[in-house]
This record gives sequence, C-alpha cells and structure tokens, in this order.
Amino acid sequence: MAPAERTGTFRAEGADISHTVRGAGPPVLVLPSGGSDAHSAAPLAVRLAETHSVLTYDRRGQSRTSVGDPLQPVSIEQHAEDAVALAAHVYGDTPVAVYGCSTGAVIGLELARRWPERVSVLVAHEPPLRCLADAAERAEFDALHREVRQVHEKTGWRKALTLLRAGFGAEQRDPLDREADVGWEPPDQRTIANVNSFLAVEAGVTWAYRIGEEGWAELRSGTTRIRPAIGSASSPFLRRITARLADVVGESLAVLPGGHEGFLTHPSGVAAAVRALLTEPDPVDGSAECGEVAQPPA
Repeated sequence: MAPAERTGTFRAEGADISHTVRGAGPPVLVLPSGGSDAHSAAPLAVRLAETHSVLTYDRRGQSRTSVGDPLQPVSIEQHAEDAVALAAHVYGDTPVAVYGCSTGAVIGLELARRWPERVSVLVAHEPPLRCLADAAERAEFDALHREVRQVHEKTGWRKALTLLRAGFGAEQRDPLDREADVGWEPPDQRTIANVNSFLAVEAGVTWAYRIGEEGWAELRSGTTRIRPAIGSASSPFLRRITARLADVVGESLAVLPGGHEGFLTHPSGVAAAVRALLTEPDPVDGSAECGEVAQPPA
C-alpha cells in the first residue's frame, strides 16, 4: 500500500510553495538536485515514507511554486530560508532529518549552518562546492559554467546540459543502469522549464555559494550531524569535493547506489542507505572515522 499523501501550498515571502507530505514517523526533508522538483523526488520520497514522514516541495521558481520571475536568481540563502520555514509550517518545532543531493545538499549545508537546532542529520550527497575546490579546479569549472551559459543562450538546454554533465565528468545515463521498477519519463513542459531555469540561474548560483572560515566553524560546532555521501558510479571531481567535506566536518564518507543523481535511478537502494545513515548512532568518542580534520581551501 502506498503511504498516505497530502499536498498543500505554503505562503512564503514572494512565493507560494507547493509541497507534498507522505507517510508518518520521524520527519525527513528531501532536497533534490538542480532542476529537480517534488515530482522528481517522489520515487525516493515514497520509499522513505515507509518508515518516515517525508516532505518534498517545488523550489522557488519551479513547477507549481509560483514567483513573479522564474529566471530571477534565487540565492542558496533564500532557498534555505524557504526550507526552514516550510519545515516549521509542516512539523512545528520538531527537528527534521535532511537528504540533499547536489544543489539540494548545498541548501542543506546552509540549513545546518544557520539552524542546527532544526536539522538533526544532513545526508549531503555530492554538493558541488567551489569553496572546497583547489585553484586549478576552480579555474576549470568557472570556465565550464561560462561556456554552459553561452551554449544555453545560443542553442538551448539539450546541448548545454550535455556539456555541463560531460564537464563535471558525470556519467551519461544508461537506460539499463537503474532499478528494475524505475522507468524514464520523456521531457515535458514542466521538466524543460525546470532545466532551463537550472542552466540559466541555479547552476551558477550553486557553484558560486561559499562557506567561509566562520561558516565551517559553525558547522563543526553545531548539533547537526553531517553525513557526506558519494554515489558508487560518480565522477572523480565530485568524489574529491565530497571527501574534502567529510574531512572538514570530521565524518566518514558514505557511499550510495548509482551516480550523482542516484535518487532518480536507484531510489530503493538510496532510500535504504539514507535510512541507515539517519539512524546510525554517533561515534562513541565523537571523532571522525576518516582521520584528522582538514582545513578548506581559502
């Protein structure tokens, strides 16, 4: 039997945020990757809702969440403010666990930094953090983002998205590399609009987000347990960035099924892995399994 589901609209400043709640139990907020919305997150949410109450939503400017200008840049800070306000609207003062992938993981880090009392655990699945890249990586991917924007403006979303995926070393989607009950949906008006918004605005905003020295100190001293995670088939660059995050926050590096967006291709496996990460006890001595805490690049 599918878990109980209810939808609603939450009025935030300048946006009406469409959201869905599934299941019952400890609350989990799912923050999917750039260009993904509540519908994209549904396969993972349905599976997590077997044991949890799961909240998904369309981010500001996506799908059913209306704003004045969907191509107006929305900061990671604004996305985090929307998320914490929505979670409070749905769950009151109860802290939530968070699964965030890519852009969603970056939003999750901002949530944990500013509201650690509201986030019990954050599974941060491959956040593309420029502030953890070295100088050569920054130069390479700054140039990639400029080229992607130019290609998007000139030729549209298909070539731009292919270029971005290839530049980050992301796996090309193999239709056979998925769980047996996962099917592909052809692009439609909703998904194309979300991808266009991601390429024109969200990708650059995500890559530009910076956590400074004070922010890292807040994350290390806060009450949120941060569980950095990589996909088993993900790119070397995103693995390096996430491993550096694990060092900075003093945690071990978890491995989830699939690639950068395994929540789409392997929702059952990712749900099981996330569920285990959410319930795993803290290390007895509170120290990292991965060794000494490294300092992030300046």
